[in-house]
Amino acid sequence: KSNYDGKSVHIGSSKTAQNFVPFVEAFDNGLFQLNEDTYAIVFRFTDIDYRNVSREMKENVVERYHELLNSLPSKQMCYQEFIRTAEITTNEYREALYPKNYRKEYARVVEDYVSLMDYYIDKAQSSSSKKEGYIALSYKQLNPNDSPSKLFTTYSELSELLEILESKTEILKPEEVFELLHSIYVPNEPFHLPSDFYRRGGDLKDYIAPPEGYRFYDNYIKMAEDHYMTVFRMVLANDTAELNDDLIANLLDNGYKICVSKHIRRLDKNDSIRKLKQKLQSEVDKQDQINKDNNKSGAKGTSYTIDRRASNIR
Repeated sequence: KSNYDGKSVHIGSSKTAQNFVPFVEAFDNGLFQLNEDTYAIVFRFTDIDYRNVSREMKENVVERYHELLNSLPSKQMCYQEFIRTAEITTNEYREALYPKNYRKEYARVVEDYVSLMDYYIDKAQSSSSKKEGYIALSYKQLNPNDSPSKLFTTYSELSELLEILESKTEILKPEEVFELLHSIYVPNEPFHLPSDFYRRGGDLKDYIAPPEGYRFYDNYIKMAEDHYMTVFRMVLANDTAELNDDLIANLLDNGYKICVSKHIRRLDKNDSIRKLKQKLQSEVDKQDQINKDNNKSGAKGTSYTIDRRASNIR
């Protein structure tokens, strides 16, 4: 039965959060082994304020960013950006704005002022949030000579790009990654790993994620007691749509707990060319059909939109 407007869905064997904890070994330099031949690192980056960056610098950084992503080995390297929101704590703002020393005859004025400040602080808190940004890079070994050190080289290149935008980066150590994973699976509980864990042993995943089974419903997932999550995938409607920074900013500028995860895998060059040729041929075929229709009706001319799309593809 369900009290949350959804029917339970049977998906075969019971799934727990531990099924999705994605590593088999961790190393002290921040490197994680995901399976027999795949490795990963995770690093944080501080929020970027594009308002303080010139248009010329933005375009330069974006161009270099694209070049870097296009240089990643298409069959070996996966890139994931993970941005989540966290509630803004308002204590420091209230501490700074509330009057501390005032004469008694001004008490009523101060009371009104504090009420007004409370209103604006609460309103700002409900319509905005603190952003936490992370990037995960994974690398698959295709032969014995492939080295996971490629991950650290790529990290250095990304770090230089982000530094131009005044964003600081830092590779997460193993226990920081454990805490990050825990905060995703059990966001309402603090992460605690006993100090004697490594001495007495045990299953690390028991501390990262709850062993209880997930319950899948039509519109949400019950992850743990009193904790529910909904997941959706955004599909861009057409070839001209862009998953850009403005779109992501609009998703994150609110008081809700939201995670935006971008998975980027570079297309193989030959696949890209083949797809572009198919798109171009499709536009040419549409124009040919228009020409045939025009011959019958006596009209002349080339479709403006088709011509522009074809030129863009070329």
